[in-house]
Amino acid sequence: MFTVQIQEENCVGCTKCIAVCPVDAIVGASGMMHSVLTDECIGCRLCIDPCPMDCIEIVPPTQESAPVDKQARATKAKKRVQERLARLSREKQLLLLPPITKETQTQMHLDIQAALARANQKQATTVYKG
Repeated sequence: MFTVQIQEENCVGCTKCIAVCPVDAIVGASGMMHSVLTDECIGCRLCIDPCPMDCIEIVPPTQESAPVDKQARATKAKKRVQERLARLSREKQLLLLPPITKETQTQMHLDIQAALARANQKQATTVYKG
C-alpha cells in the first residue's frame, strides 16, 4: 500500500495538503512543518499537486509491511472521511454564526443571571420529603 511522506525540511507549513486530505492524515499548523500519519494515509495522492514546495513524495510499501486487511482499511478510511466531513460542517456552521457584539454579550449575561436566580429560587422553595 503506497503512502506519502513530507520532506519536512522543505515544508513551509502552507496547509494546502491538510485542506485536501480526505482522511485527515496530515497534521501540522499554519507556518509550521507538517507530517503524514502513515497509518491513516490511504495513498490517494491528492496532497501532491497543491504543494507549492514539491516536498511530498510517494513512498512504496516496505518489505516488512504487514499484510493489509483491505476491507478493514477501507472501513477505517470511510469512517475518517465521514468524521472529516462532519468536522468541516461544524466549522462552517461556526463561521456562519453572527459575531458576538457587546450588546449580545450583555444580554447573554443577563439571561444567565436570570436563569440562576430562577434555579436558586426553585431550590429554596423545594421541600425535602425524606
